[in-house]
Order: sequence, then C-alpha cells, then structure tokens
Amino acid sequence: MINRDKTKLKYGHTADNLPPTSKEKVVWQCDNTNCDEINSTGRPLERTFTYSYYLKKREKAFQEHEGNELCQKCSHAHRIGKVEKTNNLKYPALTQLPNEVNIEQTIEIFGHDPRVTSSWSRKYVILNCSCCGKETETRRCNLNTYKSILETGHFKCTGCWTKERRTGQKASSETKFKQKISQQKRRMKEHGEDPNQVPYIAAVANGDFNNTPPQNKASAQVIPFPKKVNK
Repeated sequence: MINRDKTKLKYGHTADNLPPTSKEKVVWQCDNTNCDEINSTGRPLERTFTYSYYLKKREKAFQEHEGNELCQKCSHAHRIGKVEKTNNLKYPALTQLPNEVNIEQTIEIFGHDPRVTSSWSRKYVILNCSCCGKETETRRCNLNTYKSILETGHFKCTGCWTKERRTGQKASSETKFKQKISQQKRRMKEHGEDPNQVPYIAAVANGDFNNTPPQNKASAQVIPFPKKVNK
C-alpha cells in the first residue's frame, strides 16, 4: 500500500488527487506485517514507484494475492522448498574480473568496488576495450555473457569483436540492401524528413529483394514484343 505520510514528507504530495497516468512518485510499503525486511531494518520493505506503475501493481495484487500488496520476497514465500535448484547454468558466473575493468574509475563514478560485488550484480562497471581502448559502461552481470570474455578472457568492444570475426568475409546482397535502407533512413532523419517514408521492399521467392519500384498501373503500358516462331 502507499505510505501516505512518508509520501507527503518526501515528495510534498499525496496520491489522493493524482490522475491514473501520473508520473509523480509515491512511497510503497509491503502489506505483510511479518515481512522479512523487518528482521534486518525494523520496518516492512519500502520502494519508490511512479503512481501509474503502482496502480498496475495494485491491480495484479488483487488478482493474485487477494488484495494484499506484497513485495517479491513475500509473494514468493510459498515456493520455499518446492523449487529444485540447478547448477547447470548456460552462462556460469565469472570468478575473476577481466583486466579491462577500470576499477578506479568505477569507484569514482558509481561509488562501489566491482571486485566485491556479486557475480550477478546489476551495478554498473566501466571497461576499456583491450584492442582500441574504447570506454564502455555495462552491468556487472553482463560480463558473464560477453562472447569475447568467454572465449578469450579479455573484453573487446562490439566493433573490434565483430571486425575480428568478419575479417575476409563479404556481406551478402541481402545484408548490403538492409544497410542501404538504414543509411537512407539515417540521412532523412538528419535532414528533418520522415524516415518512415522509405518504402519497404519485400523479399521475393528466391530470397533476394525486389529493387524495382512499384509501377503506377494507370500509366503502365504493355510492350508488344514479337513472338518467336519455331520453324
């Protein structure tokens, strides 16, 4: 439910007169009086949501939890002991950070040390490409799925990793045509034109694209080619 007093104290308004689509923030509190958060902080779990998002959560609460607005931990409490855990992960967690993680800059900008964060943490870290030195911001959990890290042990930006894998390979006619359409849309957007005016050209039966512009049937003419006579 909405904690009316804390919402008024923190944001200077209440949810009484807010429209359903309002983006004003409200303080939400778990309805479970025995919430696990009480054991660590002495109070039920609290979150900050926009009012429109809160209404969606409240509607779902009335459908699934008999009108109780519960936090994720309390709403999943019935699963304890019933869900079998598996250790066969598709992407196992990295035990050691790659050398390309800029620890000092991560601490300075985001205020946390990436060496002590969880392997699946969603906190941001800063990396520098091992090839070109390009700076990249990503979440700590994303390092577990990067192909360059999994295969080489070093982080490479998307440009360097793609260029290395495609050396000596030529793009297909379908890829070149898609690049052409993308460039046309980008140029139209730069000139203030509507990029959606670029005509979509569907693929023909053999997989190629039909580059012939559509003809106006009213002005189209049939050319009478002479028929070949077999002698």
